[in-house]
Amino acid sequence: MMSTAQLPRLDLSRPGYLPALRQGLCETGFFYLRDSPEGAKCLQSFRNETTAFLALPVKEKARTSGFLRGYAELGSEHTEAGFGTGEYGEGDLCEKYTIGVSPKDEDRGTAPDYYAHPEAQRFFSENPFPNESFRRAWLGYFDHVSRTAEALLHAVREALLLPANQWHEQTNRPVSILRFLNYPETDSDSLRMAAHYDDNLLTLLHQSPSENGFDSLQVMLPGESEWQAVPADDNFFVVNVGEALMYLTEGRMLATKHRVAAVRDSTERPDSGVDPKLRRKLA
Repeated sequence: MMSTAQLPRLDLSRPGYLPALRQGLCETGFFYLRDSPEGAKCLQSFRNETTAFLALPVKEKARTSGFLRGYAELGSEHTEAGFGTGEYGEGDLCEKYTIGVSPKDEDRGTAPDYYAHPEAQRFFSENPFPNESFRRAWLGYFDHVSRTAEALLHAVREALLLPANQWHEQTNRPVSILRFLNYPETDSDSLRMAAHYDDNLLTLLHQSPSENGFDSLQVMLPGESEWQAVPADDNFFVVNVGEALMYLTEGRMLATKHRVAAVRDSTERPDSGVDPKLRRKLA
């Protein structure tokens, strides 16, 4: 039987969270972060709208497809191939929907050459939405999680006794994305997402439990050789450190290998998460 990962839990609204945060950043690379009541309301609307959309025929869903925008059908992406560990699977056995940052005119005015660069255009394209209620739910949840991520990044600096403007030049134009991942039943016994590291600063993930209680998110903690389960808890985000943050802290923080195992005897396991990614300077 697979063991359960013992991960720190913290709440930024309560004092005394810094020791647990340091442990999560520098020892496990994975930890739980309590969400707010406001977040729970946004999450429910976000899930309801997305679940309704995902019930549509693939041809209709695919009308919104684009690079890191809109719908991606089952198996169309291969996370491990780009960010992985050599433990190849069959591609991502999930369907996804993604939106990202849409810079305002005033943002573009501060760095016109940057935003006009062809590479930047790929990461700052317009967000497609199938309808207005979907748009409101997604933008509302994206705003909530983005603000949570900013507060967490501020706490990270505090935990490491760093200046409040640390990494400003590297992170002041984020390419954050919000993704909903749905893992439907398949005939494959392969991993739903093969082992990989995230390439960003931090990932905040809200898991939805499987109907049979199987914990499909698994982590291999630093210094360990066995996979451990990361149980879903609707009151908490699961947060993991990305390679960009490990790089910025010269290895002081740890990016941790993780994967999504095949769900046993269950109908589906939707996930949602937002990644505040490092914006690399463009030459």
